[in-house]
Amino acid sequence: MKTPVFIVGEARSGTSIAHRCLLLHPSFRLANGSSTALAETSAFVHPTRIVDDFREDAGLWEYLLGRDDIGSEIVSKLRPWRNVAMRTWPAYRLAKRFRMGSRNLWNAGRYPEILRCYFAAAQRARGQERLLDKSPTHVFVIPEIFWTYPDAKVIYLMRDPVDTFASYKKRYEREKAAGASEQSLQWLHVTIDGLTTRLRKNWKRVQRAHQRWPDHVAVIRYDAFVGDYDNVMPALLRWLDEPEIVVQPTQTDESWSADPQLMAGLRPRAESNDEVISKSEVEKIHALMSDAESILPRFICHS
Repeated sequence: MKTPVFIVGEARSGTSIAHRCLLLHPSFRLANGSSTALAETSAFVHPTRIVDDFREDAGLWEYLLGRDDIGSEIVSKLRPWRNVAMRTWPAYRLAKRFRMGSRNLWNAGRYPEILRCYFAAAQRARGQERLLDKSPTHVFVIPEIFWTYPDAKVIYLMRDPVDTFASYKKRYEREKAAGASEQSLQWLHVTIDGLTTRLRKNWKRVQRAHQRWPDHVAVIRYDAFVGDYDNVMPALLRWLDEPEIVVQPTQTDESWSADPQLMAGLRPRAESNDEVISKSEVEKIHALMSDAESILPRFICHS
């Protein structure tokens, strides 16, 4: 069986478009042919949700593409591990926070077995030759991915922090115009200080992961991915040991007014951010991130 692939990164940094593009490749193609089934499991962040009636978790359930039979099978198989998983979770979280013995507790809670059971069943439900998961929050748990799948491949999408900040703003305006409630838009309220602090921490996480698993962690620039797709995608596929079958995503009939660019074909960065962020905000982001790019490893796929 081919090793699984996990796409991670900051939200609004291109993880969804990368996911959509890989779904067009024969090895990752879904049984239903969709390139827009982009549910995020965040399974490694909260593996206890898999054993605690994961049908209540939208991401975990939607990832199965409506296969209720396989969902019931997962629930039945994992029932014997529920108690040990739930009992171990608080201790594991504490150990992870203080970086003390979390791997032993990860294994003691049977989380590797739980996750492998879930994803093996999900792969059957999705009809994929090779498992592909896109969950930005998995950037917090890259070691746990390798503790569970030692040969996994992890792809980190990096986007210019200015464009990431602007993307949050633009998404907020589109959602608001479409009638979304303010409560549902809370995740789009980001500050420059909050975003840049989070990015620096995440880049350090990726740096540590690349140092430990250099052949299994790739960093891809969003602007190179969308602007030089015909070169970057073949490089990525070679790194994944996949045939270099490159398919250009095209406009889909599945309209999503909140994020229209995702459902369109690839377009190099062209639009200005001037309407949503000020010059002083741009300067502040640049000042806070001026030395941060050196944190990340050398880019494996770049223009």
